[in-house]
Amino acid sequence: MALLEGHPRRMRGEPQIPTANDLSAQADRTGARGPGFLQSLRFRASNFFLPLLAVFLSALSVEAETSREYQIKAAFLFNFAQFTEWPPEAFPEKDSPLVIGVLSTIDPFGGFLDETVKNEAVQGRRLLVKHFTRVAELETCHILYIGQSESRRLERVVYELKAKPVLTVSDITDCASRGLMIGFVNERNKIRFKINAAAARAANLSLSSKLLRAAKIVGPE
Repeated sequence: MALLEGHPRRMRGEPQIPTANDLSAQADRTGARGPGFLQSLRFRASNFFLPLLAVFLSALSVEAETSREYQIKAAFLFNFAQFTEWPPEAFPEKDSPLVIGVLSTIDPFGGFLDETVKNEAVQGRRLLVKHFTRVAELETCHILYIGQSESRRLERVVYELKAKPVLTVSDITDCASRGLMIGFVNERNKIRFKINAAAARAANLSLSSKLLRAAKIVGPE
């Protein structure tokens, strides 16, 4: 794989699709609350406080796992930008940035996505992260991650974005089959993704064959 050690966002040479194992290993090394964080805690607690301690450590473990998951997904979003071509009209100006949007009532990435694309450029365009709570707020957006808060409104979101050159991505259940272009799935504790290639073509987006080979294709091909 062409993924550098350290932060999962930088790559050398010809882009390659990193596997979930690659990105997971990167997250383990860079996570702010990985095992090292927990091991740094030292407690002297009586038996009375042990149940509270167990709850506290369990909460930290869940938070760390959630953080690692979204570190990996942030790295995937960065890589999706490298394997997608947009029509010229998707960029108002020659030097317009490539915008990655997050449509959600909360930011599930907790800043990881902003850090992943910081000072990065794809296809000669700098990357910019924007946050939205409604589709109506979108002006220019090229990749849109749709959070779990939009699950009940997903069909409406698909309708409002129909035929627009926006690569739609989510981890909402069956989202690729429901009209989005890329859907994250958790299989055996590994993050993989499905692609609705027909939806991407309808939006005049061209997905690299390398990206398509790395995914499970759903919907009409």
